[in-house]
Amino acid sequence: SRHDAVRSAFIVPVLSKDGEKVVAVLAADSTEPDAFPEKDQETLKGFSAFFLDMIEKTQMALELENKAAHFGALHDISTDLNRSLKFTEIIERVIPRIKPVLSFDYCVCLLRDTSSPELAVRVVAAAGYGQSALDATFAVEKSTVLAFMHKHWLEQQMATFYTADYGDRIRDIELFPLKELQRPVRSLFGRLFTSGEEFLGAFFLGSVQPD
Repeated sequence: SRHDAVRSAFIVPVLSKDGEKVVAVLAADSTEPDAFPEKDQETLKGFSAFFLDMIEKTQMALELENKAAHFGALHDISTDLNRSLKFTEIIERVIPRIKPVLSFDYCVCLLRDTSSPELAVRVVAAAGYGQSALDATFAVEKSTVLAFMHKHWLEQQMATFYTADYGDRIRDIELFPLKELQRPVRSLFGRLFTSGEEFLGAFFLGSVQPD
């Protein structure tokens, strides 16, 4: 690291092409006083366009790389879907494919337990929770989040749920009424499985990071 005293500095914002957004800052400093006369300042200003071009090309390359990764993951998922007719086998293959596309710490897939006299679900696949959670069942009304989702689906046909940041509230909210599924998540995405008017189950992704 550098500990020399700075005597003069010149800073140029790198603006987007429409001039409305600062995308970077070009900064130069010197231990000499008045090290950047007007001619040098104009030269440094000229570099801002060069750096903007570099930034845009880098961002474009990253976007293309992400799109390629997403396309590859979707292709792999599509292949998995055609390998089996059993949902449990399919979802076990699909969950690891999601990881490269969406970062998550926990994942759980629930299917309706038709053998139960009450509205209940069974854990058919999970990641981050351990094998002890598999095949566990619980009533929908016992899960704060699942009961909320089911109610909103019945009333408004809304099948998607998302909380960007539970913060410390997660200590007071029982997302799932199973010890095996108790984890300190900060953000949670959920999606119901439905067919027409029938509730089939749900899928959740959880993260220890907010949003």
